[in-house]
Amino acid sequence: MLGRVLAQPSITERLLRQALQVPLPNFLHGVVVVGMGGSGMCGDLLATLADSTSPVPVVVHKDYGLPKWVGRTTLVVAVSYSGETEETLDAAREALRRDLPLAVMTRGGALAQLAMEHGVPLVQVQGPKMLPRAALPFMVTPLLQLGATLGLVPDPRGSTAALHLRSLAAQLGPSVPFESNPAKQLAGKLLHATAAIYGHGPMATVAQRWRAQLNENAKVFARDLCLPEMNHNDLVPWPVDKGAAGQHVVLLRHQHESERVKLRFVVTEELGWCHAAGITQVGPFEGDPLAALLGAIFYGDLVSVYLAGLRGVDPSPVEAIAALKGRLGGSPQ
Repeated sequence: MLGRVLAQPSITERLLRQALQVPLPNFLHGVVVVGMGGSGMCGDLLATLADSTSPVPVVVHKDYGLPKWVGRTTLVVAVSYSGETEETLDAAREALRRDLPLAVMTRGGALAQLAMEHGVPLVQVQGPKMLPRAALPFMVTPLLQLGATLGLVPDPRGSTAALHLRSLAAQLGPSVPFESNPAKQLAGKLLHATAAIYGHGPMATVAQRWRAQLNENAKVFARDLCLPEMNHNDLVPWPVDKGAAGQHVVLLRHQHESERVKLRFVVTEELGWCHAAGITQVGPFEGDPLAALLGAIFYGDLVSVYLAGLRGVDPSPVEAIAALKGRLGGSPQ
């Protein structure tokens, strides 16, 4: 898994040089990205970037079927790395039944077969077979290119993401000793504490990825929340619940926070997080929006793998998910 994480800079650099050519409708009033797990996170990243640039809504659906409001001027993009994700296949089949515009992004499997049988635009993900959560660079780049084709987000080929990832790899890679490696230091702090990960705006999306990677790679509980929403609920127990002492707060910061949001971070720390096991600020992540997002994800991926090493667990297997899929009679996502 560590090798897959460290390959992200070179993979991103290579994929950002490629152009996506797939026929898409040009009469859209919205886009719904359907996906679960790591594939769903790709949709989250597209929606996050589209928030400030897209003239139409971009929504991520992580469930069976499709919302009733999805109509014939809404493009459904079914994303599944394996092509066997049960929920995503169900949504794609419903799109076909309802004669909705549909595009598919997958490495193969039943989803690719469905697209080819029905003449649906298909983006076939390249690269060697790997765990879905490790395939994010292979998935998110073509999805963003698809979004750029639709005018939802800027062309990702203009991003400095690859350069930013290479810089982070030099600062946080396994050859950098613990004493000067913030990612290894944070993994050490999380060895005996539960991560409570907070972010604002785009970093709230990244916090979800951090939580999922800690769940799957390090096999530990973690929680993610966003500001300012947490100030209306999650803030309350911090000063009074003894469980606060077992949580280490991770603050994911970005360079475009408003002054009010910055103030909220300060006041929240004074009122609540002072009882936590510790507080670590990561960032603020800089660069263009895509570079900041992918850089923050890369950082968290490394922390999760380093924590797995400290715990003496293999980050690759996800036995509980495999068991669930087996009981349901499906394939891994």
